[in-house]
Amino acid sequence: MNSFSIEPVLNRHPLIVNPSTPLIETIGLMNQSHIISCNLEGDDSDSEFNSLIHAHTICVLVMADAQLLGIFTELDLVRLTAEGRTLVEMTIGEAMTQPVTTFQSTEVQNLSDILSLTHRHEIRHFPIVNKHNQLLGIITLEAIQRLLQPMDWLRFQRVVEVMSNTSIYALPTVSVRRVTQLMVQHQVSCVIIAEPFESPENSELETSVENSHLRPVGIITERDIVQFQNLQLNLNNIQAQTLMSTPLFSVSLFDSLWSAHQQMQQRRVRRLIVAGEQGELKGLITQKSLLQALEPQEMYGVIEALKRQVCQLEIEKAELLQSRTEELSEQVKKRTLELESANQQLQEEIIKRRQIEQQLAHDALHDPLTGLPNRALLRERIEFAIQHAQRHPDYLFALLFIDLNRFKTINDSLGHLMGDRLLIAVAKFLQESLRDNDLVARLGGDEFVILLDGIHELQDATQIGDRILDRLASPFDIEEQAIFTSASIGIVLSANNYDSSNEILRDADIAMYRSKNKGKACYEVFDRAMYLKTLKIVEDVQEIESRLVSDGEKLTTNQ
Repeated sequence: MNSFSIEPVLNRHPLIVNPSTPLIETIGLMNQSHIISCNLEGDDSDSEFNSLIHAHTICVLVMADAQLLGIFTELDLVRLTAEGRTLVEMTIGEAMTQPVTTFQSTEVQNLSDILSLTHRHEIRHFPIVNKHNQLLGIITLEAIQRLLQPMDWLRFQRVVEVMSNTSIYALPTVSVRRVTQLMVQHQVSCVIIAEPFESPENSELETSVENSHLRPVGIITERDIVQFQNLQLNLNNIQAQTLMSTPLFSVSLFDSLWSAHQQMQQRRVRRLIVAGEQGELKGLITQKSLLQALEPQEMYGVIEALKRQVCQLEIEKAELLQSRTEELSEQVKKRTLELESANQQLQEEIIKRRQIEQQLAHDALHDPLTGLPNRALLRERIEFAIQHAQRHPDYLFALLFIDLNRFKTINDSLGHLMGDRLLIAVAKFLQESLRDNDLVARLGGDEFVILLDGIHELQDATQIGDRILDRLASPFDIEEQAIFTSASIGIVLSANNYDSSNEILRDADIAMYRSKNKGKACYEVFDRAMYLKTLKIVEDVQEIESRLVSDGEKLTTNQ
C-alpha cells in the first residue's frame, strides 16, 4: 500500500466560507453540496471517480486572509442541535471547531501514513497544507475507504463479524432534538427508532432495554439533521416518528456481507438493520461497515506480490528456455498466465466498485420503488427553472401536483404489494406521456409532481392534465385484475414570479386540494385567491384554538 499516492483521495476543492457567514446559510451550502455531489454521472475517468470518492463527506472549512481558522462538520451541527442553540442568530465563526489540526503534505506521503494518523488523532477530516501553511485540500477517512473495496472478498465474511453490536435507539415519541442529544452523547452518526415488544411503564424510555426486546421501526442520521436544519424545522416539538426514515430493511446475523451489499443495491438504502429470528434488533450494518471489513494492506500486498512474481517468472522463463526442455517452458507459460489472470480479476473488481459507487450516487436522488426522481432532485430542477425564468422573462414552466384518489382503499383491500404495483404502473404511464425535457417525480405515498419545461401557455399544461385524467378513467390491468383509480391535480404556472421551490410546490398543493374538494377526478389552476382563502382558514383555526385555550384557562381559574 505504500506505493499508492494520496492524490486520488485529496479533495482540492473543499467547501470554504469566511467566519462572518451566517450558520443557516452555511447549512444550506452543505445541503446543496450533498445534493450536487450525489448527482454525478459520466464515464469511469479519474476525475469522475475522484468526485465520487468525495461525494458523501460534507464539511466546511472556515478561512480568512488565506488562513485556516476552523472546521464545521455534520457532527458539529448535531452537537449544536442537541444543546438547543439558536442557529439563526449564529455565524459559522461561532459554531466552528478550532483550532484545526492540519498536516503538511510531507507528513502524508501514502495511505499508510493517513491510516496511522487516523488512529492517533481519532479524527475523520485531514486538512493538508504546504510548508507555508497554505491549504492544499482535505482528505477524509470515508474517501480512503471508498477507494479500497474489492467486492469479491465480501462473499467470505458474515454480517455478525462486522456489524455494530452497540445500537443506539430511542422511542418513536421522543423529540428529534433528543435524538441529536443521543448522537452526541454516544458519538454515533445515526439513531435507530425502536419500540419494545411490550409497552414499557416509562413512556420516555430510551436506550435502556435489551436489543432482543426491541422492534426497530425507523432511523434518523446526521445527514437528516442537516436537511431538517436547512428547512429550519423546530426539532424540539417534532417527534422522531414524524421525520424518521421508514420502512427499514434487515439481514440476519449469518448472511454474507456480499448478500448485505446486494440488498442495499436492490433496496437502494445505505444501512440495514440486523434482526433476529423474531424481528428483534441485533445491530446495524452500513456501507461503511462493508468497506471497513476489507483489509487494504492485504489487497495491495497481493497486487504487489503478483507483480513481483510475474517479473520473476519472466526471468525464470528466459533461463529455462536455455537450460531446460520444452515441457518445462510450457509449465512456466501456464503459471504466468494464471497469475496474470488473477491480476486481471482484481482489476475487474476495481472497475465493478466504481460502477457500484456511481449507482449509489444515482440512488440518492431517485425513488427506490418507481425509479423516478425524488423530492431532492425535483427541488433542484425547480430551482434551476425559477432562476432561468428570472433571467428570461419569456420563459414559462408549470407544475402539476397529482394525488391518486382511493389509493388507501386499494392498499387496505388488496394489500400493499398491489398498491406498489399500481404506483409503478402510474409512474410508467406519466413518464411515457411527457417530453424528454419534462420531469416527473414521486414525492412519496401516492403523490407525484410533473415539471413541464418551456411551455407556451396555460393550455399546454391543461392538455397534459386532461390526458392524465382520461387515462386514469380506465382501469389498470395488474395481475389480471382491473384496478380503478383517479387523480386530483393542481396546476400552477411560473408566471406568478416565484422565488423558491417551496413556494410553487405549496401553491400546487393548494390547487390540488381545491380540485379534491371540488369532486376529485379533475384539475384546478392555482390563482392568488386560493392562497388567500387557505391562509384565512389557517388564521381562523388558529384564532379558534387560541380562544379555546383562553376559555379553558379561565374555567380552571374560576374553579
